[in-house]
Amino acid sequence: MNYLIPKIRARLQAQLAYIRPTDISPSPHEDFVPNGAMFPLVGIKDGPVDVDRLMGGVSECQAEVLCSVMTQIQSGPEATLMGVGDRKGLFEVCADVRTALQDWLPEITDRLIIDAFVVRIAPSRLLMPGNGIIQARTLTFRYLWEENI
Repeated sequence: MNYLIPKIRARLQAQLAYIRPTDISPSPHEDFVPNGAMFPLVGIKDGPVDVDRLMGGVSECQAEVLCSVMTQIQSGPEATLMGVGDRKGLFEVCADVRTALQDWLPEITDRLIIDAFVVRIAPSRLLMPGNGIIQARTLTFRYLWEENI
């Protein structure tokens, strides 16, 4: 994951200019809210990696990466989820993350990513950390590559 997560972070920072670069970062937990964070924010969390041995000393690897999108509760539930005015809601930010990463094949030394797609979009959930009330939703992406072992 140390080769994949930085590429995902750079891609999201480049594609989602309305989010501060520091608010798109690796995360130790999908519900982690860093000190000093502003919203919306995107936490990038490593998921499981499945490895299948194929013939000829080749392994097929499937890695999951979780992108947890968080927005601060706005004037009401509808505004939080759908946005209001020029302020994007949770669903819009999630759609932007999906658009930025769906079918995007990052170039990584020693690995040829052959597929990248969203496999799960979790329902939104309410978080209540010490610094306010947050609405969050996690998108799980699967990256597929083959490597020689």
